[in-house]
Amino acid sequence: MWSSDILITYGSDRGRFYELNKRSVNNLNCCGPLIKTVMTRCIHCTRCVRFANEISSVLDFGVIGRGINMEIGTYITNFLNDELLANIIDLCPVGALISMPSSFTGRNWELKFIQSIDVLDSIAISIRIGISNNIVYRILPSLDEFYDEWLLIKLDLFMILLIYKD
Repeated sequence: MWSSDILITYGSDRGRFYELNKRSVNNLNCCGPLIKTVMTRCIHCTRCVRFANEISSVLDFGVIGRGINMEIGTYITNFLNDELLANIIDLCPVGALISMPSSFTGRNWELKFIQSIDVLDSIAISIRIGISNNIVYRILPSLDEFYDEWLLIKLDLFMILLIYKD
C-alpha cells in the first residue's frame, strides 16, 4: 500500500497550515529607472542595504521594521541617485533587483561572456560583456587583480542603452 493511499484512508481531511494574513510587498520605486525591483522575491539578506551604507555611503536606504513586518526601502520617499548603486544588481542572490535594460531578455547561462576593458573609465578596468546572437545584453565587472577593483559606475553598467540608442 502506498503512503498516499494510507493518507487518504486514515488522514485528516483538513490541512495543517493556514495563513490568514498573506503578506504582500510593494515594489520599490526609489532605485531609479534603470533598476527594476521584484520585492516578492526578497529574502531580506540585507546585502543591498549593507552595500549602500558601507561602500556607496547612501544612508537613506535601509531596513524598516522587524520580523514579518520587515521592509527594505528608503526611510522617506525619495529617489536614490548614486554612481555605485547600480552594483547592487549583482549582489542580490535571488533576483529581487534586476537590470531594467536586460530584464527578462535572456538567461545568464545563455550568454557568451567576453573579457574586455572599460573604455569610459580612465584606468581601463576589466569588464565582461555578455553577448548572444551578436547583441550585447549585459556588461558586468570582473575582478582586476592589478587595480583590485570590481565596481563599475552606473554609466558603465548601462552602456547598452548608449550602444543601441535609436
